[in-house]
Amino acid sequence: MLGDSIDTVRGSAVEALGKLQDRSVVPILKKLLEDENGSIRLIAARSLGLLGSSDGLEVIKDGIKNKDSDVRLRVLNALESINHKSAIDHLGILLDDPNDTVRINAAAIMMKKVNRLR
Repeated sequence: MLGDSIDTVRGSAVEALGKLQDRSVVPILKKLLEDENGSIRLIAARSLGLLGSSDGLEVIKDGIKNKDSDVRLRVLNALESINHKSAIDHLGILLDDPNDTVRINAAAIMMKKVNRLR
C-alpha cells in the first residue's frame, strides 16, 4: 500500500502506521518524510508524532510557510500529535496566520498542549 500509485491509498497506509503504536515503523516513516508528495510528508510527520518522535518537525516547519491554508491546517493536525516542546513554538507562529481558521485552531491546540504540561 505504501507503494501504491494512488496518493489517498498511500496516505491511509502512512496514517495507519502511526496508529499501530509500534516504534519499529519509525525508520519507514522517516523515509516517507522525503516523499515527493507534500501530503504524504505531512501525514508521515503526524504519524511520527503519534509515536512520540519529533523527527517530523522539519517537514512541519516547511508546511507552516505553505501558501495553501489547507496545508497549514494539516500542519496543525501534525503539531497536535507531536508531544515535544518545540511543537508549541511552531503553533505560536500559526497564531499570526492570515487565515482565521488556522489562527483559531492553532490557539485551541496550543491551549490543550499547555494544559497537558501543567
